[in-house]
Amino acid sequence: MKAELSGNCRTTAMGILPHRSPEAALNLALSLDIPFWPQLPKLSFYEDMYVQASEHLPGIVIDEEGKRITFSLERFYEELPAYFENLEDPHYLRLSSRYSLVYDAFLARDLSGFYAVRGQCIGPVSYGLKITDEKNKPVIYHDEVRQFLFDFFSRKVKVQYEEMVRHHPRAFVWVGSPGWSSFLWPLQATAQSGRGRTTPLSWSSFPDPGGYTSAATLTGPSCSIWT
Repeated sequence: MKAELSGNCRTTAMGILPHRSPEAALNLALSLDIPFWPQLPKLSFYEDMYVQASEHLPGIVIDEEGKRITFSLERFYEELPAYFENLEDPHYLRLSSRYSLVYDAFLARDLSGFYAVRGQCIGPVSYGLKITDEKNKPVIYHDEVRQFLFDFFSRKVKVQYEEMVRHHPRAFVWVGSPGWSSFLWPLQATAQSGRGRTTPLSWSSFPDPGGYTSAATLTGPSCSIWT
């Protein structure tokens, strides 16, 4: 049975911090009511939230020097067999120390005195709109890749959640999707329905991407998924 979560004005924060010191960032995160493991993109390109989410994603090319992430469809198909073989390893999609300098240190702390703890991951919509192929085409518009993205991210979130909940019964993972603003800002979070009437948008207004079993809430122009 999952533990219930209630906000009650408890403090937390988004994952990205401007620090270059992992210890200082971790201490700040642990000073909040609901601590989180920080992301430190000023310290390393691999701390960028899109790079972190790219670990083990077939077809991804990370250019650390140029600070770019690109996608190759040819490489995607080449790396798919190894990806599916490695899925048998329960730790395969775990966030490694190469992609986060703070994650393991956060879990190593005594978290028992906090009401809850939080992780985070970028969502498949934002990722798929941000990352492009060699022709600058967002990967979400590759029909053969789009469904894979939803499955891949649901697995990554699940692995992170299952590890965090072993350290705290009220662990949850925030899945951020700033890319939803591309769709929801023009709609102003409402859909016109007849003269003088508006119908609030809900998650059911959009096609079911599959893969996620979490409840979803629309908050203004962005969509956030909790697990």
